[in-house]
Amino acid sequence: MKYGWLPADWSRFHEIAKQYPQKKCKAIGLDLSKDENDETLGKMLEESKPDIKLLISNSGVVKRGNFDEAELSGQTAMCDLNVKGATAVTRLCLPYMKKGSVILETCSTSAFAPNPHLNVYSATKAYLMNFSTGLRQELKPRGFNVCAVHPGWMNTDMNAGARNASHGVSMFLPQVDVKKLASRSLAAARKGKASYTQGAFYKFYHLLTKVLPHTLIVRFSAM
Repeated sequence: MKYGWLPADWSRFHEIAKQYPQKKCKAIGLDLSKDENDETLGKMLEESKPDIKLLISNSGVVKRGNFDEAELSGQTAMCDLNVKGATAVTRLCLPYMKKGSVILETCSTSAFAPNPHLNVYSATKAYLMNFSTGLRQELKPRGFNVCAVHPGWMNTDMNAGARNASHGVSMFLPQVDVKKLASRSLAAARKGKASYTQGAFYKFYHLLTKVLPHTLIVRFSAM
């Protein structure tokens, strides 16, 4: 059984399920940013008791712009879904995972250092990166692996139209191949890797954020 959540159009998940008639799929429409849906999901899992071999925690939302000019509701919505939602789903699914199970947490290259104009989003992804690293160590004795995947710029619905509206250097970031990212990050997770980043540019950027002060990094990313 596969569980999935889409933020707006639930019918899209049903259409995806139809593409895999050989699989038993179940689409569950829940807004993971709402506290009441944690209990709903928990009850669903308790009733079905699925054997979860792979958990892909991929729900997320992004709001761009200067923090002091942005709507408060949009900024807190990112925290509710990207942080609370991802944390809740991972915790609720853990009792139904066994030795050899894999958790893939979708983080971002924005997690490597603070990003002006994407400040709250970047902070939520930094949380997930640290959450994944710590959880991986906790779950090692149980034979689980937790892998944080760090996508760069991708042509997805979440980024639709954002390239033209972006600030400065973000307009020139190399685009990541979505299909390659999906297959390679899954392969890395199953091999026991702690994280996966695709592309020489983003790997080099990750290295820079480790050796250079973040106060210097943000000056460049804010250009």
